[in-house]
Amino acid sequence: MNTTQNKDKSKLWIANPIFQATLLLVFCLISQIVLLSNGYEQALFWQFGLLTLMIFILFNILMGFQVKNYGWYWRRSVGSYVGLLVLSIFIIGQFTDQSLSDAGLTRRMYNLFTVVYGILTSMMGAARWIVKYAEEEKWTKPRQKSRR
Repeated sequence: MNTTQNKDKSKLWIANPIFQATLLLVFCLISQIVLLSNGYEQALFWQFGLLTLMIFILFNILMGFQVKNYGWYWRRSVGSYVGLLVLSIFIIGQFTDQSLSDAGLTRRMYNLFTVVYGILTSMMGAARWIVKYAEEEKWTKPRQKSRR
């Protein structure tokens, strides 16, 4: 019985968007340190920042289908995304001594990822609403087909 409780606790931790963003922020920081120590070009620093955002978006959307309280999850998710976005840009800017506006095409990619995140989050909410509506709908007989 104790193992069941441990599985539930681990699921709660991994389903928390703040935990997800924190874990990916640590990944971003470690990747920046590794890139700096190996002397890679600055574009790769920004690409790893985009990679962390993409992982967050995909994992966050997948976990969003499994949580019970979507309103709570959505608020935390958006806040975590914004926090991860701002902090990762700050960290990468400190490592490269370059602002996001100087990164060229990468700035457009950050904008695109933000738009995609908003669209996917909206689609997830709509899909959850449709499924909830379909589950609650009660019908006793099939619709009659009109024969002409």
